[in-house]
Amino acid sequence: MSPFLKIVDMLGITQPEGIPLPSKEIKLSPEYKPPPHGIFGTPEDTYANCLSLLPQRPKKDVIRQLYNFPNKLRYSMEMDVVHPEDKNRDFILEYNLSEGTILIHELEKRNSGRYEGCFLKASLVPKPKTGRDDPQYYTPQDFYIGAKINIFNHYFIINGADLFVYRYIEANPEKFPQEIRDNMRDYFVKQNLLREDIEIETKKLQNEKDAELHSIKPAEATIEPDLMAQCINNLEKQVKCKYKKEQGELSSHEIPSEKLFPNLRTADSMQCKNSKTCIDKDTKKEVTWDSRVKQ
Repeated sequence: MSPFLKIVDMLGITQPEGIPLPSKEIKLSPEYKPPPHGIFGTPEDTYANCLSLLPQRPKKDVIRQLYNFPNKLRYSMEMDVVHPEDKNRDFILEYNLSEGTILIHELEKRNSGRYEGCFLKASLVPKPKTGRDDPQYYTPQDFYIGAKINIFNHYFIINGADLFVYRYIEANPEKFPQEIRDNMRDYFVKQNLLREDIEIETKKLQNEKDAELHSIKPAEATIEPDLMAQCINNLEKQVKCKYKKEQGELSSHEIPSEKLFPNLRTADSMQCKNSKTCIDKDTKKEVTWDSRVKQ
C-alpha cells in the first residue's frame, strides 16, 4: 500500500470514486454509393470519374485481353420482321472475346435499296430490363441457334454460327449449359461440318471396345479342391485304360507275326537239317526255305 493511502486510512477520510475519462465516440464512415449514371458515356465511365478529382479512364482487364486476343465469335442473324421493309435483312454478329463488345455488320442484297456496311460499331450491349446503373451485358452464353436478342430495341434471331464457335464451346464446357452445347452440336451435325469429329469419336469408341476385349482375363476357377482331384484321377484312369490292358499291363503296339502271317512256319514246328532244307514235324516232309509259307 502506498504511503498516501496509509495516511488517508489513519485520518478516516473516505476516498471518492474515480472520475471517468471522456470516451471518444467511434463514428462509422457512411457507405459509399456511386451516383446514378448520366446520359453520356457508360456506367463504367461514371464510376471511374467519381474515384478521383481528375477524371480517369476505366481500367481494362488486361489478362482477359491477352488470353483471348484475337479470338472472335461470329453468328449469322436475321432481323425479326416488325416492318415489311425489314424482311430478308441478314446480319453478321461478331463478339470480341477479349473486350466483350459486339459488332453487327449488315450484308448486301441486290435490289434491296440498302448498302452493305456497319449496323452497330463495337460496343457493350446491355440486356434489356437489367438496370441502367449496373447493367448486365450480352455474353456467348446468350447466343444459340434460334435465340432472340434485343440490340437497342432492334430484335434479331440467330440462325447460324461459325465452326469456331463450336470449337470454343467444346474447349470451355464449364462456361456453357448443356442445352446450349447440344443446340450448337445438332446445328453443325445438320450442316455436315462435324464429319471428321464423328469419325474420330467412332474410332476412339472402337479402340476402347477392342482394348476391353483384349484385356479380358479368364475367370478364376471356382471348383472345389476335392472335386478337382476326383476329376484328375478319373482322367488318369481313362488314359491308363487307353494305353494298357485290363490287368494293367502295357499293351504293345507291335502286331504279332502270327496275325500277319497265319500260315508261316515257325522254328519250333520245323527241324532243319542244313541251311537250305528242313523237316516239318507235323507232316514229316522236307521243305526248303523258299517254300516255308504254304500257298
